[in-house]
Amino acid sequence: MKENKAACIMIVDDSPESRLLIETYLRAAGYTHIMQAGSALECYELLNLEERSGAERSDLIIMDILMPQTDGIAALKTLKAHPVYRDVPVLMVTVETGLHQLDLAFSCGATDYMTKPLKQIELLARVRSALKLKTETDCRKDREKVLRHVTAKLTQSNNKLRQLTELDGLTGIANRRRFDEVLVAQCEHYPKLGQFLSFVMIDIDCFKAYNDTYGHQQGDWCLQKVAHLIQTFTVIPQLAARYGGEEFAVILPDCTGEKAVKLAETMRYEIEQAKFVHEASPVASVVTVSCGVVTVASKCILLPAEVIALADKQLYLAKQQGRNQVKFQEINENTNIIVEK
Repeated sequence: MKENKAACIMIVDDSPESRLLIETYLRAAGYTHIMQAGSALECYELLNLEERSGAERSDLIIMDILMPQTDGIAALKTLKAHPVYRDVPVLMVTVETGLHQLDLAFSCGATDYMTKPLKQIELLARVRSALKLKTETDCRKDREKVLRHVTAKLTQSNNKLRQLTELDGLTGIANRRRFDEVLVAQCEHYPKLGQFLSFVMIDIDCFKAYNDTYGHQQGDWCLQKVAHLIQTFTVIPQLAARYGGEEFAVILPDCTGEKAVKLAETMRYEIEQAKFVHEASPVASVVTVSCGVVTVASKCILLPAEVIALADKQLYLAKQQGRNQVKFQEINENTNIIVEK
């Protein structure tokens, strides 16, 4: 790795002679961007440390441990607490070699240390090593930044792909594929959790007549509006989906029959009250829906196809008996279930 002679080096020492000696050694080795500070406070000012995100950058700091007012250990703690200088190497200089002091310096984030009187060869070797570490750290951070950007883009792409694979292109609610996945999972889990599972099938009454009267473009608009109203009354982990054509389905985990019927009736009522004109309907002059609701108790284990068939049967009864209504059946251990497959 090429040595970085353009690096900015800060020398912090209360002794002018020590600062001059270090700078002389550094300039003789080709380093030209050098700053001096006679105290920790002067160092803070030169680095503009009060500006948390806009501090003057220094690539390496050489700092004496024994300084009046604020010593090198305290200054080191301040520097390492700053977001800009968290990863900047700091070489500590000391006339003492006490293990406690050195241990304290390293625990506060010091990169290395040197003892006075300083030797030119040792100083330059440690400076080169520290700057190499700084370059490697900067490269790693750059790679991590790129990786975060790529990860964010990948997440965005995955979200778009999820929308294409899980959401209905016309209505924006869950599609049949997502519905099938969730229903299978719920049919596996509700008996284990000792919960009810409720399911609602919804069909727009006389939708073919609506399309024939107003056209398919207006029919799409109607589907979107009805889907939006159905979605409005579902909350996670409930799922509203377009089942196919003008049919919608709502999966209601851990929902009793009473609550499921109440929700289905609310949806039916709100869709009717939206007053989407449907003059060709024999049911009403506005768009209405029929609903079939089935609730399965935890002791009854049913396959997804059986749950759908039972709800579809109730939907058929609602349509057969005049439409614009809700029909309901609860399945428990005493229910004689006959499902045509």
